[in-house]
Amino acid sequence: MSEYQEVLSREMRFEAGRKVYSRTYDEVGLTTGSTHACPMSGCSGLRVAVKWPDGRHTFPCSRGMALRQIIGKESAFIEWRLL
Repeated sequence: MSEYQEVLSREMRFEAGRKVYSRTYDEVGLTTGSTHACPMSGCSGLRVAVKWPDGRHTFPCSRGMALRQIIGKESAFIEWRLL
């Protein structure tokens, strides 16, 4: 396992500055780095703080987000999309 794959497997997936695309890809928000456990009964996801271009803050559950990770030899990045 490369060091980049190891990094992506930890909680750095939600660090500040990760892109989050809206369901229709017409807006791109950024994660703030803040997370907390999802309060829904039986859910094992994390609520991820996202700041949108208009200044709104939302807290989507990670279980309702799709992860896209690109891993290369020299770099890696992560993006999210709301489902």
